[in-house]
Amino acid sequence: MLHRTIKRLAAMACVIAVMAALSGCSSTAGVTIATLDTPENILLGEVIAQQLEQFNFEVARGARYPGLMALETGMRANEFDISGLFIQDALSGLIGERPIFDQVLAQEIVGNTLQDMFGFTLLDGWNIGGGYAVVIHQDLRFGLAELPRYSHSLTLAATQDFVDGIGGLAHLRELFGELEFANIIIVHEADFYNPAQVGADVLAMRTFMIGDWLRDSGYISTQTEFSVWPVNNFVPIIDEDILDRHPEIRTILSSIAFQIDADRFAEKLHSIERGETTFEDAATEILQFRR
Repeated sequence: MLHRTIKRLAAMACVIAVMAALSGCSSTAGVTIATLDTPENILLGEVIAQQLEQFNFEVARGARYPGLMALETGMRANEFDISGLFIQDALSGLIGERPIFDQVLAQEIVGNTLQDMFGFTLLDGWNIGGGYAVVIHQDLRFGLAELPRYSHSLTLAATQDFVDGIGGLAHLRELFGELEFANIIIVHEADFYNPAQVGADVLAMRTFMIGDWLRDSGYISTQTEFSVWPVNNFVPIIDEDILDRHPEIRTILSSIAFQIDADRFAEKLHSIERGETTFEDAATEILQFRR
């Protein structure tokens, strides 16, 4: 842990020094940023855009793609210069591999494929990770380890990709063995922000944190975050030609890799879902209040 902290501080010191030099430069370079059409990707894309704009890059907000295959098509067609990927999602969608629990190996696989097939390269991973978490209504008064004993009488609410994907319900069954639910409700991811209306005994959701918004609705987990999908780390990707012309982009974006607070990001994401703020304002606040 100490070694990791020293390494992080050293990296940040180096970044600060380089950024100080860059801040005196004036760039008129234009880049296009595209995202997947999900709240967390759109918010992260806006954070990237505003960070680059602080260094005088002209940033165009490009397409919001409905899925990884559409993003792949956009890469092949040179429709954008910068985007981002959650590594495990990219493994199972863009590349077609089974989920890999080793993040270093996962990034290596994704990085090699992106470079060889699409001409994009990975930048530093951001410590904003989300995975599927399983929570149980507290009135049931049992923990996750006892789930197989009671599941046959319970209703599970989950997104379609959790039910169909190899890293979701299938992995949950690998962990617990025999596991069948009386009913499975397919819900939209946004419904989990008001779980009291879902009416399920067990929730399996993509989330960045298990916080008061769930506890206030009567759901608890025996573990703070019980992930049934390998933890996702967000990694910006960039067209290699753009990076060759503007290598300072790596430093500019890496400078916030260790500074974005995951809890604040999740808080702003929930505020967006509740209609209390916009992606633009949320990104501005995230960049203003770094850890």
